Amino acid sequence: MMRAILGVVVALAVMSVLVFAVSIAPWLLFGVDKVLEPGRFDTVFTYDVYAVVVAVGGAVLGGWLCMKIGRSRVAVVVLAVLSFAGGMTNAYAHHVKPAPGPRTPGVTVMDAVAARKEPAWFTLLIPCLGVVGVLIGGRERGFGHE
Repeated sequence: MMRAILGVVVALAVMSVLVFAVSIAPWLLFGVDKVLEPGRFDTVFTYDVYAVVVAVGGAVLGGWLCMKIGRSRVAVVVLAVLSFAGGMTNAYAHHVKPAPGPRTPGVTVMDAVAARKEPAWFTLLIPCLGVVGVLIGGRERGFGHE
């Protein structure tokens, strides 16, 4: 039981930190003007695709890590449920967040990330894909399981 709990906790932490770090990397590498539409807080299409791929990859890795550590299908399902709950909490937070209005020049990366309101399609898609990714990654006979 403790091993399963450890698997969920470690996988959730690693998945969260990794997805955030890889998602924010283009903002830091290329700057706000390459990630956001001119004068707006909406991300460009290529970043949206990138963010979806990163989220799915992180979910698959999280599921795999959870199974590797926890050795429990139940632990993987718990991780999937927690991922979905966290994603839906994010979706709600963005739903009630006010629209930021036009973007002025010189906005910092962190100010832009804090101000932007993710589109509803994105915030609803990510938790669903996250569940699928965690369950795929956490298969008992996949990604290096003997």
